[in-house]
Amino acid sequence: MCVEKVVLFRVGSERFAVPVDRIQSIEKVPELTLVPYVPAFVKGITSLRGQVIPVIDLAERFSYVSSASDQERRMLVVSTRDAWVGLLVDAAQDVIDVQDDARRPAPRVGLALKREFLLGVLQQEEQLIMILDLDALFTDEEKNAVLSGMEQSK
Repeated sequence: MCVEKVVLFRVGSERFAVPVDRIQSIEKVPELTLVPYVPAFVKGITSLRGQVIPVIDLAERFSYVSSASDQERRMLVVSTRDAWVGLLVDAAQDVIDVQDDARRPAPRVGLALKREFLLGVLQQEEQLIMILDLDALFTDEEKNAVLSGMEQSK
């Protein structure tokens, strides 16, 4: 049986997980440079260790209400299929071990989030934890808008 480490985080009242090996770092929310002509959930770009990355607000992306102050929020720097991306979350909570058999497919109904954003779910005590599909955060059109906006900001 295989064990995977995941980082748990919260956006609004929902809990999420992403594999530890997809996370470069967890940072305080940095100063952001606004980017023109991008979706509203793209809050801007920032330079992190010499690399310029787009920063998206998961609360806005998923139409949630953030329950954290700006000082409490964190930025998870994650690896997507195409690039490093900063994800603004309300809180980074814990790292846990997940057994292969603990992961379940996302249910067709009953979630506050579209299944296309998820790899599956975990049950921890009485709460469902959604496993985020980092490669599904942007549509191709949104990705192109972000890349174009980043080019214009140079």
